[in-house]
Amino acid sequence: MAESRSLDELSSIVQRSLSTINGALKEKGLPQPSFAHGGPTTFTLPDGLDQARTEALEAIDEIQALLRGPIDYLFYRGILAALEIGTWDLLTQFSVPQHLGADETLSYAELAQRAGLPEDDTRRIVRGALSLRVFEAVLPPSGDGGEEKVRHNALSWTLATVPEAASFLRLVSHATDAARHAAEVLRKWPEGPTAPSGADASQCGFALAHGGRGLFDWARDHPDAETDFKSAMTMQSLAPGFAVSVAAEAAALDADGKQVPETIVDVGGSAGTLAKAFLRRYPGIRSAVVQDLPGVVATSRQAGVEPEFAGRLRFAPYDFFQDQPVHGADAYLFRTILHDWSDVQAAEILRRQVPALKPGARLLINDFVVPSVGAHTHVRDQSPRAYDLLMRVVCNGKERSLDDWKRLFAAADPRYEIVGVRMPPQAKLSIIEVVWRG
Repeated sequence: MAESRSLDELSSIVQRSLSTINGALKEKGLPQPSFAHGGPTTFTLPDGLDQARTEALEAIDEIQALLRGPIDYLFYRGILAALEIGTWDLLTQFSVPQHLGADETLSYAELAQRAGLPEDDTRRIVRGALSLRVFEAVLPPSGDGGEEKVRHNALSWTLATVPEAASFLRLVSHATDAARHAAEVLRKWPEGPTAPSGADASQCGFALAHGGRGLFDWARDHPDAETDFKSAMTMQSLAPGFAVSVAAEAAALDADGKQVPETIVDVGGSAGTLAKAFLRRYPGIRSAVVQDLPGVVATSRQAGVEPEFAGRLRFAPYDFFQDQPVHGADAYLFRTILHDWSDVQAAEILRRQVPALKPGARLLINDFVVPSVGAHTHVRDQSPRAYDLLMRVVCNGKERSLDDWKRLFAAADPRYEIVGVRMPPQAKLSIIEVVWRG
């Protein structure tokens, strides 16, 4: 990360990057990104353009910081954080987007009546959302004294129709509660999730905000929150940089003459989105077992298995702090599981897999490998840094650098060997390939 660049240089980067993206979209006959209602919920670039997007976003982010100056930038970021937290919470708690039909244009009074909110508060909530480009304002012609109204755009319609989006933002509210206790956490438990004494999952801001109970313990007694957590994980997989299809591709199970595993186990796999992506990508996989806690498995079983996976996919209850019950599988998948836990607990999870592993079995860890400072742009660096702090205050977990991962596996069992780390340009998460040498 270099010192600030000149405005001339930054404007050239933005112009060049957007020109590259625009030209590729036109060449392939693809639509422009748009806020218009009815468009796709994700904007996926053609292959080879991720670098152009990264350069454009980084330059735009740097321009905004430079043009505001230090005082205004810090003030703006603080106020914006408050706006975002309040807006997402209110929109989802009162299901405001869901009260507006696909093609409706409503006054604030009409929307307030449907949402069961005072008109003035509804107006303030929606106008806050409008400033974040959520909803579209329909303004009366100048001077005619008409009424301001609101209708959907692409962002508000996504909130209204993609349940996982609302679940994710409700989960953010819980994370915000935890973050308010961040300073108290550091004062009370300064050793953190790396030290043996910092292993307890209740040593976090979430527990301080919820009567001393850690996230996963608390969620067991709050089915709605557990459902939101499951849906939020699905939402994460819908984001292009976190797409399970990218993870399946990055695993490169058929690269360099390797034999594709016939049996895989998706540990803590929730609804099985990762396992399904692997089954689609690798027809040679004969069987996939998706493991999670009994309540999550019951929900997944009730939803059923899609016809394309019939006979190849099943769900089974498993607590990963117990010995792994599926013996002799070729590969065990862990997607954003170990970052939820301290080093002591993560090592215990890995140790619990050992009795089931055959020589040469692979563990595929789909998680952040936190880069060193300066390895990535500021914008690209924000995701792993945000998750790292989030894990600390929500569940006393952590994101890990490659050296951290090496220490973790060595502590769990020296017979684990990291043999590769892969992260495609469009991905946020890496695939860490580990072989059992027992």
